[in-house]
Amino acid sequence: MDVTKAYPSIESNILLGRLYEIRTRFRKEETAEKKSILLLLSQKDHFNRNQIKRYFDLLLFIKAYPDDKVIFSFAANELRRVSFILFSDKKLAESLRDSGISNTNVSGIFSFELIKWLRFQFNQNVKTISIGADERKSISILTCLLGEVPTEILQEGYIKWKIWIKKFATTNKEDILDILIKVFDQSSLSSRLKEELWNDMQIVVSIALNDDILTRGSEVSFSGPQYCHKRINKTPDVKYILDQKPITVALNDGQKEEIISLSRMALVCYQRETDPVTYSCVDFCRYYSLKNGLSVTLLGMQPDRRQPVDTYIGYMAFKNGTPIAYGGGWILFESCRIGINVFPSFRGGESSLIFAQILGLYKHVFSINRFTVDPYQIGKNNSDGIKSAAFWMYYRLGFRSTKAELQEMANRESIKIQTTKSYRTATKTLTELANSKLEYIVSKKDSTIFFDATDLSILYQNIIKRDFSGNLTNAHLGYKKDRRSNQNALSVKNRIAENWFRILGLNDYWKNYISEVSLDELFLLKAKGDEYDYIKLLHKKVKLKNFFVKCLSNYENTD
Repeated sequence: MDVTKAYPSIESNILLGRLYEIRTRFRKEETAEKKSILLLLSQKDHFNRNQIKRYFDLLLFIKAYPDDKVIFSFAANELRRVSFILFSDKKLAESLRDSGISNTNVSGIFSFELIKWLRFQFNQNVKTISIGADERKSISILTCLLGEVPTEILQEGYIKWKIWIKKFATTNKEDILDILIKVFDQSSLSSRLKEELWNDMQIVVSIALNDDILTRGSEVSFSGPQYCHKRINKTPDVKYILDQKPITVALNDGQKEEIISLSRMALVCYQRETDPVTYSCVDFCRYYSLKNGLSVTLLGMQPDRRQPVDTYIGYMAFKNGTPIAYGGGWILFESCRIGINVFPSFRGGESSLIFAQILGLYKHVFSINRFTVDPYQIGKNNSDGIKSAAFWMYYRLGFRSTKAELQEMANRESIKIQTTKSYRTATKTLTELANSKLEYIVSKKDSTIFFDATDLSILYQNIIKRDFSGNLTNAHLGYKKDRRSNQNALSVKNRIAENWFRILGLNDYWKNYISEVSLDELFLLKAKGDEYDYIKLLHKKVKLKNFFVKCLSNYENTD
């Protein structure tokens, strides 16, 4: 249907509604209709707040899932025009605060490391809106950072801290955000403790997203040719996809910086943040090309922010170069806890296929044979997971509950969905189904482990309760004494070794392994090296894996 003839003065709302309806359809006549609608919309100069936001999101979707190169280019051009409209109409731009669209402002509370980076990159485009910590709390935080003597005048109430801290300015151009960043940055406290204190300050900042700043609508400059669609694949063949090997794309440091920056800003625009994206750097950034226009960057963390036992590798997925989804995997031996968050603009597309491709990437890069999804991802204490019925996306991909009774419930629900077209799983049922992990086994192997770092946390609790009657002091004396007996482990004095021995040093069974299993190299790779090498080495530590299996078996019935 040619809407230009049918509706010569058609209104924007009707056009946007129709574009939304056909965004996932790719027949010849629907492709022609999309072009007609986009042409009509491109001739409109005035949109209200809701219209322009909806249009922007539709353009992003169409750019990720274009019918052909003409539609891709049309969507890209219109995205730039939307940005210009907001540049020209400040009132409209202000009404779209926190939309993440170029030439609007986005505000939020972010980590110290991210705020420091934002301020360095964008200077006065980043401003403080408010500081949530009250006077007493702020003084306590400053005392932790600077010591009692410098802050005595504050503790006695002689001067307000916001006036006092201005004395640390080195130029007239420095504002309170600059000074706070400097005070935190120069503190001798650990980075983890500084982050906790920064979070306690509850500093809300605003970022002005001008045309020079990457946003959620930006794309990777080296993404390659566009992938055009003939359909939306809602039922991917997971086993086939898991067998597809990813292509490693070599990037120079400048390209890695670009992809890290885009990943950070995409999350900022949605007022979100993840540790791997925030704490990554070019040394731990890798980029892979997958099929159907998907590319993924895997991001490891700087040593001082790493998990001590498992390895948290984050990702940002790009469709035709635009950020479309993010998440991460927590890897221990050949097991990986994983999840996905598809950005709202792209829902209704190929979320299942994208996640299957990401599973395949982790499988091949890290030799993963077991994937698990935490209860939170499917709705445990997470209303969004329930509303989106996230459980069923994972179920359709082959994930199954680790609790037999919940798996039986899921199977019954699945039959109802297949046999009754209008049937929808009740919220109460989805909430029940979210009470266990979901699991996907790539292939049945005797070597496959069925535990992750959360199970080791429970193991620690059970050992303390059963062997030490809950007495932490006695337990920790035991593990420190046992740790001293392993001279090799003492070669790396850091929190990595300390955390490992929380389990190893509490268990008599470990003493049989001390002379057989060297941990030096593992600790060094965690503390200073590349976690990809750590993961490879951990795969080789079969006796260490068997130790954990035996411990978990011995303590699994502890109440």
